Amino acid sequence: MALKYIDPDTQGIHPYREVMTDDQWDRMDRIIIEKSDEEASLEELEAYHDYCFDCIALTLQTTWSVLTLQ
Repeated sequence: MALKYIDPDTQGIHPYREVMTDDQWDRMDRIIIEKSDEEASLEELEAYHDYCFDCIALTLQTTWSVLTLQ
């Protein structure tokens, strides 16, 4: 498998995150945090999971990412 470079701002996130509205994000908060009975699609759940992972990784990252050329 060859190394593949991506643009993290466009390819490093779940594609559905870019099209979800504020109302959909609020609904996902209610479903996940408040355990609401509302329904969510698998795409919405995956996008929300991707967003939560990014938030946690950002909080726990202790150093800036650095590329060392030798």
